[in-house]
Amino acid sequence: MKCPKCPAQRGRAWTIALAAIAVTAAACGGDSNPPAKVYRYYAYVAHRFSIYVSAYTIDSATGVLTAVAGSPFAADVGPCSVAVDTSGKFALVTNYPSNSVSAFKIDPGTGALAAVAGSPFATESGPTRVVVDPSGRFAYLTHPV
Repeated sequence: MKCPKCPAQRGRAWTIALAAIAVTAAACGGDSNPPAKVYRYYAYVAHRFSIYVSAYTIDSATGVLTAVAGSPFAADVGPCSVAVDTSGKFALVTNYPSNSVSAFKIDPGTGALAAVAGSPFATESGPTRVVVDPSGRFAYLTHPV
């Protein structure tokens, strides 16, 4: 569905969010070194004229995107934007014509999305953007006036 009251989105059929997720790798055998943190990079794309959010792994050396297994993932009608919280554990998607926000748990090893229980959540009229505050405790939505 088109987002007619989203001036910032006219002419754009998608939005993207990037996530860098630290995965702790287990130490080998009797190795006394602390576990290493391996960073995995993912991109999430909200497809405004559908019900889907696509997930991609980003190759840190080349920048090449590879679709995550199971992608695209169903949100609600008309996803407008996507944001990842600062911990990299959750993704939030605004669904403009559905008046809702879909919440997903991010699998740190694969980048796959799994809907949070109760998602999507009802909102005021037509959410167009979502941002998460630096503490990760609050999410803020915008909507047309």
